[in-house]
Formats: sequence, C-alpha cells, structure tokens
Amino acid sequence: MKKKVKSLQAQAHEEAREVNAGDEISCSWKSILGSSLLVLLLAGCSSWLLMRKTQLPARYKEAVWSSTSDRDYMTKWLVGQGTPVVLRNTPFDKWASAFWTPEILAKESNVVQVLSKKGTNNVFRYFANDQPLSQVNKFVVSKPFIEVIYPRERFFSLLNQQFNGHYYYSSGGVELLGIETLYSRKEIELLTFWTTSKQELGQVNFWFGMENVTAYTHYDTSHNLHSISYGKKRFVLFPPEAYLELKLYPCLHQFYRQTYMSVSDVLTADTIQKLNGIDITLYPGEVLYIPSYWFHCVITMETTLSVNVWSQSEAYNTMENIYSLPLPFEESWGRETLMKTLDYFWKKLATELFHTEYKTLMKQVALERYKPLLKLFTKKEKLYLFSEVRSYCRYTNVHLSGVVSKESFQHIDQHIDTLKNLFLAIPVQSIREINFGNYVEHTAFRILSSRSGDVLLLPFYFQHCYS
Repeated sequence: MKKKVKSLQAQAHEEAREVNAGDEISCSWKSILGSSLLVLLLAGCSSWLLMRKTQLPARYKEAVWSSTSDRDYMTKWLVGQGTPVVLRNTPFDKWASAFWTPEILAKESNVVQVLSKKGTNNVFRYFANDQPLSQVNKFVVSKPFIEVIYPRERFFSLLNQQFNGHYYYSSGGVELLGIETLYSRKEIELLTFWTTSKQELGQVNFWFGMENVTAYTHYDTSHNLHSISYGKKRFVLFPPEAYLELKLYPCLHQFYRQTYMSVSDVLTADTIQKLNGIDITLYPGEVLYIPSYWFHCVITMETTLSVNVWSQSEAYNTMENIYSLPLPFEESWGRETLMKTLDYFWKKLATELFHTEYKTLMKQVALERYKPLLKLFTKKEKLYLFSEVRSYCRYTNVHLSGVVSKESFQHIDQHIDTLKNLFLAIPVQSIREINFGNYVEHTAFRILSSRSGDVLLLPFYFQHCYS
C-alpha cells in the first residue's frame, strides 16, 4: 500500500515537471468561439511556444526501465543518452528501501555516524583528508563539519525535527546500516554499469538528510543511479564543459572534484541558464541517472531518505591505467631539466589531444585551479617562491639536449603516443580536458615532491609559466 501511495505522489508532480523540462506546453481552446479566432489564437500560441522553448534550460529525459533478458541493456542505453534521465519502474522498486521511513529505520538499522553542522550554514562538502596539498599548512582546510555517533532512534528523531541550530546529514555504504535483506545480488547486477575493462559490482550507499541540507557542487567519476525512498530532493546539474565557469579546486586539494563557485551563485537562474543547467526535483518511486563527470548540487527539500548505486566509468578506468604508467624521465637530470622536459611532454601530448592553443589550455585546466591559492601568501613569500620556479618553464630542445639524449627524447615520444591512445578513449572532450588537468597536476607533483614541502611551489609554477 505504501508503495502505491508513493507512486501516486510521484505521478501528481508529473505535470509540473513536464513544464519545467520544456517537454510539453499546451493551449486551452475549448472556450474559444469562431474558427477564425481559433486559428489566430493557435498561431499566436505556436509563436509563443517557439520563443518559450528557446529560453528554457537544457532538457533532461524521462524513461520507464525496460525489463529485458539483456542485463546491460538499460545501462548501455543510459550511457548513450549523454544527459541525466529520470526513470520509473526500476529494480529499486523491489528493494526494502522503497518502503523506508524514519520510523522504520529507527527500529531496524544500526547506530548511525552523523555529520553535524552548527549554525546557519547548511552546505556540506566532501572532504578528502589525505590529499597531497594537505602536506603544506597554507593549503590545509579545517573539516567543515563534526562527526558524531548517534543511536538510531536519536538520529532519526533529530532528522524529523525542525531546524534547531544544527543540521544533520549521514551517508555511507548500506552495509553500515546492518539491514541484511535490502536487495538481491541479481537486482544490484541490473543497476551496475559494466565496463569493458573491469567487471565490478556497483557500490550501494544510503543518504539521509534533514530539510535544507545541501551537498556542495561537485562531479563524480562514476555513473550514478539515485533513488528516493522518502521525501524529495532537488538536483541542479551541469554538463562537464561547465567546469570552465564553475572553476574546479585542484585535484590534489582536500576539496577535490568540487567547485570554487559558491552554492548561492550556482543556484541562481542566470547561472543555470548560462551554463545549460538542469533543475530537477525527484520524488519517491523515481530514480535519477547522473552521467559520470556531470556537476551536481543536491538540496533536500524536506527530511529525505535515499539510496544510490555508483558504478565505475570507462573514463575512470582509463585514468587509472594512465596513472599506473611511470614517467619516461631520469632522476639524474635534475629538478630544472625535469620540469622543462615535463613542459615539453605536456605540450606535445596536448597538441595530439586538443585543438586549443597550449598556453590557453594550461590556463584553463591547471592555472585556474591554483590561482586562488596565491592569495594565501604574503607579498614577500610570493617574491621568494616565484624566484624558485622562474627557470622551470623556459625550455627549448637546445636547452635540454646537453642533458637529455636523443634516445631519451625518442622514448618520451613513444610514451606520448601510448598516452594519446589512452586519452582518446575518453570520447567527451570536456571530460578529457578535466582529466588532462588532473594528470598535469599529478605529474608536476611527482617531480616537485622529491623535496619535502616543495608542493607549495605548484601555484607559483602554473602562474609563472602559463599566465
């Protein structure tokens, strides 16, 4: 019975969603008298519809999950859409989570680890504690929440209360809840995006939040199927190419995969329209497919319980292969030569992958990530640190030939060919650009981290060489 009620609740909001998505706009004409007036009205309605559609944000798709003997059919279809899709009648409907309420979980689940924030800031950030930039005190950020262990009854009681000075939010692998019969292996197999390079079962997570709890704008490297069990959530999504405007933190930072643009700016109508954003409210019985590398900011509109399945993407697996390859350099060349050779290496690889002028590309994918970090330093510190990197980016083959042999250059060029083929396996250029920027950061760090603390040179290096 509960399931039927939830389905009707979702159905009740379909008409509002269709207008928001720009799928259908109709004109009522039953009260119109006279055929000539009717023709004029319909012509005017058609003109208004054309004008209206040009002003609407990017559209998402809606679909009913197809039951088929082919396990991969729906996931392959979803990947092929290249855009978010709202789904109904999915395998999630058979899970015990489809009937969750705070009252049920207060009786059935284990104690819950909770993220808590005191005050009016309702925005929660993902926090990667051990990222390389955290080796430098200047770049360390404090954990933007406190972690508390609550008995299950206490947590779900707090979740249902009105705001009392604290925001509460909890997430993690569903195994932490101690509910053994949540789903069958066959059901999770149907929801897993199986890649050609790896066959790994999807990761299932729970997400519990009180009203107005907001997840900071970020991208995931995985395919994401998000199912609402109780309550409702607002998802504001942007395609991968929006990284140019949203401005990413460095991938070596504790706020990796998140944007510098604030949530308040992300949620404005101007930003959503300018960046081809999509604004979706998701209800019980509905599932949202979020493609890998799509940015999303998520707001709980009321007390909400949901689950999701993450599956590794081909782009993620490709980058794992790329990072596993050693750099084709020799430590004996010395720091200055290594950095100059690295610039040669990046430039030649970028020329093979992108049509953008090299310096412009490096500004977009690397400098823009590090430029805000320069504000953390005094004028005196800046003068000294810029002097440390001044000789790192003035390379020519003549400069390198005294140290780097012709055979070494040939080896470097062969390595570039290998990397080119791997990167080109990522079909979406903006996703390739994001990952190229991540690769630039990682390779620069490999060389600069040979001396303790020198990771702090990264913002100065990128500013001096590519501004």
